[in-house]
Amino acid sequence: DRSYARFLQETAHKTVLGTPVRATSSFFIATNGNDSWSGKLAKPNADKTDGPFASLRKARDAIRELKKRSGLPRGGVNVFVRGGTYSLPQTLKLQAQDSGTPASLITYQAYKDETPVVTGGKPISGFEPYRGRILKADLATQGLQGVEFGQLVCDGRRMHLARYPNYDPQDPYGGGWAYADGKPVPMYADVPGEDKRTLHYKSSDARTWARPEEGEVFVFPRYNWWNNIVPIESIDREKRLVTLTRDCSYAIRPTDRYYVRGMQEELDAPGEWYLDQRTWTLYFIPPEDTDPATMEVRASHLRTIVDLEAGATNITFRGLTLECSQSTAMVLRDTTNCLV
Repeated sequence: DRSYARFLQETAHKTVLGTPVRATSSFFIATNGNDSWSGKLAKPNADKTDGPFASLRKARDAIRELKKRSGLPRGGVNVFVRGGTYSLPQTLKLQAQDSGTPASLITYQAYKDETPVVTGGKPISGFEPYRGRILKADLATQGLQGVEFGQLVCDGRRMHLARYPNYDPQDPYGGGWAYADGKPVPMYADVPGEDKRTLHYKSSDARTWARPEEGEVFVFPRYNWWNNIVPIESIDREKRLVTLTRDCSYAIRPTDRYYVRGMQEELDAPGEWYLDQRTWTLYFIPPEDTDPATMEVRASHLRTIVDLEAGATNITFRGLTLECSQSTAMVLRDTTNCLV
């Protein structure tokens, strides 16, 4: 089917068996576009009265209108996305009504060799000095009050929530871990009555946190193939026990690796950040190779960037960069013949 669709596109201005083939329809999106324009031009015209769309959502809606008005052209529909960053105000949802057909694919793709970035992150500005290398920004005035985001991206790179031990860029997989205290237990040995929500930490890893309930534990409990991220409920400093708000997949055993993140006291390394939800203030230490005057910082506010819902068919995404989601870049659920 895909080969046949490509054949139709390549022969859009010819005839097949004596029957005219309608040409492929195209829409364009650009950062200097306007959703009130036709979307049929790759760049604004000289009078700035027509040109590309500004958003993927508008292109999707234009395809819906095209289908209602005249149906899909035999060559399909191409949505060409120009280079630049597109910040989505909400998840782009494609439903059954947004489908193509085997002979008329709908394709969202990068324009030529340009690099479009579709982000679920909201830009953050207004950083000012706080203490030492730490900068701060008021999020309440930037539409992020109440958004408990878990991802921060600076110049296209994901930053680390303030943590102990610190992330080790020289040993990103084996370094930056603490290890639960106690006598080792064989991984495959069953221990009756094990508790799945407490962690016994070493005295050398004892920390003083004013609000430990702000933090969470990232841990590989018992087995190395499964990790959990669980909020902290309380800490017993005398027993050196961290109690979590819910069970992990397995009991946390001695020598299991973990780190703790989300407390302001751990904001001490380049690339780390902390969000004070009492005042909705972001505290951030930019990476050492980043210029604070020109950096682009975004906080994830969408759980999913693109969501293809049940019944969506014959839709292709090609050449797009998706970044800065709370959970998933793209979800395909009960779809058919969709290609990424």
